[in-house]
Amino acid sequence: MIYSLYFEQGDGEIFIAYDEAYGEKKHRMVTCVDISTLYREKRGKALVLIQFLATLKHKHLVEILNYWVVPDHLIFIEMEPPKVISQWKSFCKRKFTPLEVLNVFSQVLVAIEYLHSQNYIHRDVHPSRIQQFDNDIVKFNVVGLPYNFKKLLKRDDFSGHINYSAPELILERPDFSNKVDIWALGCCLYFILYKKDPFDGKDPVEVKRNIVNFKLEQIPHIAGF
Repeated sequence: MIYSLYFEQGDGEIFIAYDEAYGEKKHRMVTCVDISTLYREKRGKALVLIQFLATLKHKHLVEILNYWVVPDHLIFIEMEPPKVISQWKSFCKRKFTPLEVLNVFSQVLVAIEYLHSQNYIHRDVHPSRIQQFDNDIVKFNVVGLPYNFKKLLKRDDFSGHINYSAPELILERPDFSNKVDIWALGCCLYFILYKKDPFDGKDPVEVKRNIVNFKLEQIPHIAGF
């Protein structure tokens, strides 16, 4: 049985497939990225990026198990599925105790540190990429939504989510460093605590202005923190 978790016209889809293996039912998570709408050089870049990401093996990274390519059209990426499929991008929306917040944040921090050790700046560290696996292991999904994967391919100085973009990305500075991921990680911590995006505004222009001016809404103290 196969069903779709996510679909975006012209961008891609995420599938869940159930199959029988070694006498037990297992589910497989496959992301389909439609690269046919990208310029040809960006299609090549997409393939090179997937080849690189598939080499990354770390306890706190969602592993790419396999991938298949339909030249100039599609890339299918099989990843290990999270503990609860229905919560594949909403894990951070749940309520956490102070100890759980520290546990989640520290595990994602280790994952980002590993990416940086591989000379890779992700540019789209976001709560929807933080997923829970068995034994309370938390992992960072480097591929994420097909839509965001393609956005990052189109521009090298761009972040996938405006609210989580560091000032140097907002200002389109070409000399940014891996510190943009650390900034976004701090924004993730804000979301985990307050369940809302940081630097929010009535439109993208106001959000960008809030980031550049470091204008962050002051929220009352949370009991237990």
